[in-house]
Amino acid sequence: MFFGIRSYRDNVGNGQIAFSKAFAVGISITVISCIFYVVTWEILYFDFLPDFMDKYSVYIVEKLKASARVPQRCR
Repeated sequence: MFFGIRSYRDNVGNGQIAFSKAFAVGISITVISCIFYVVTWEILYFDFLPDFMDKYSVYIVEKLKASARVPQRCR
């Protein structure tokens, strides 16, 4: 985000930028990156890893059972 705001300041603002404009640029960068992150995980989850949570939860339960950290009544 720092480099994006600095680039905006240097290239568009002629070396100066107001706090409100820097804040708006920072929020824009954040929102755009969050959108790309979510879209990427949606594609990965639904197209390539549809049963990830099932497999992962079984793995974690088995790992806990093997480490004997699960109380007897949960086994």
